[in-house]
Amino acid sequence: MRFWKKTAAAMFTILLVLLCCHIRTVKQDQPAQEDDLSVTAGFAHEDGTMFSDGIIRLSNGGHILEYPLSDTALAFPNLPRNGSFMLALLDRQEQTQGTMRLSFSEGAVIDATTGKDGVGYVMVSGDTDELALYFILTDDGELQCTLWLSHPDLPPGGLPLK
Repeated sequence: MRFWKKTAAAMFTILLVLLCCHIRTVKQDQPAQEDDLSVTAGFAHEDGTMFSDGIIRLSNGGHILEYPLSDTALAFPNLPRNGSFMLALLDRQEQTQGTMRLSFSEGAVIDATTGKDGVGYVMVSGDTDELALYFILTDDGELQCTLWLSHPDLPPGGLPLK
């Protein structure tokens, strides 16, 4: 009787180990979930002049990404479709000019707007992998965002500013 109990326990352990190895193998064979949203962004003053010098800082918890500004659009590759970031616009002395929480979510449409709470709400559809956003630094130091529907080298006309 002891022999069968020990044998059954050993076979159960071996079976459990094999199942665990199979689960791990299946997970490794699945394609890695990629943060597959690429955002192109433009930054300008309220009067329409583009920011051409400084730094854009994206932070999410302990992760901080910094991107140098230039005269053209800035690309943020591999952003998550769902989640929040703090976006900070810094001048060349790394003084904060404006900040905004960006909240990304998936939905049926593509939209970007600044809420009354100052948060930039960005919604992307499931088949979207690229998005263009335009950020305006208002005279009172707030950032506002909208979809950038025109050519990325040109500022959009008629942005809803405060």
